[in-house]
Amino acid sequence: FSGSDFNPTILTGLSADELYNFFPDPIWDDYAQNHIQATNSQLPWTIFYNAIYQTNLAVEGLQNSGLPTTEKDHYIGEAKFIRAYSYFYLVNLFGEVPLLTSTNVSQNAKAARASIPVVYNQIVQDLTDAGNLLGKDYSFTGGQHTRADKWVALALLARIYLYQKDWANAENLASHVIDSGNYSLLTDLDSFAIQNNPEAILQLANNANDGNLEAGSFIFTTSPSLLCTNSLLSAFEPGDQRRNKWIDSAVYQGSVYYFPTKYKVVGSGGNEYYTILRLSEQYLIRAEARAEQGDIQGA
Repeated sequence: FSGSDFNPTILTGLSADELYNFFPDPIWDDYAQNHIQATNSQLPWTIFYNAIYQTNLAVEGLQNSGLPTTEKDHYIGEAKFIRAYSYFYLVNLFGEVPLLTSTNVSQNAKAARASIPVVYNQIVQDLTDAGNLLGKDYSFTGGQHTRADKWVALALLARIYLYQKDWANAENLASHVIDSGNYSLLTDLDSFAIQNNPEAILQLANNANDGNLEAGSFIFTTSPSLLCTNSLLSAFEPGDQRRNKWIDSAVYQGSVYYFPTKYKVVGSGGNEYYTILRLSEQYLIRAEARAEQGDIQGA
């Protein structure tokens, strides 16, 4: 999910003109030009639908299982969170997409695209279910913030409501996560990816062999790959610590190029996890939702 050409950070960064790829690439060029071709066989379509099929299989199997209720509820909640997360990226990358909620291959193979509101309705339902089914702590992972719990589901749901311009629900859920007392803002920006830091709501854990591959997608020592656009570089106000700490530069063939360095550790090792959700986003969601409702002071 985070260590390939299909990395959503890369694809959304390209489509938003925050990034550009130095060398031509058949996948990245389509996103950079906002001109995705149906003939491009290397789109991240199958990655998400493989995950969705597995979550559908898990939900169906768990509903018919004899597991104790606590375990059954938690696993179903996790599966529905992952399904919602996958559809969130699908609907934002592709628009209308097939909405598959079962493992019936013959039906799925013939499924037409569902409208964007219908897909979002399913996402909201899955996250609402997950929030009701999941526990309020990370006991299933021994305290690590690496699997979904109630607050993880609600944090993503706050983002979903914001995208749908449901300002009241976005504000309410963001406040709910903020007021839970489970997380706190960091003072050092370079700590945002440190595993299990107090601001992290959800991170992807690394296995011993792979480590965090995010940094390797951007940091270059010999030749550039993905770089920051001039429009991104000029968007920062003087003294902005994100500009100072999360963007670096290097010289290639006599010219200076700028690249993201939010993640510092290239390859395996280190103590960085791929960060999916964090508390600072909830403050931004709440601020935007309040502004849209005319609460400028609150924003």
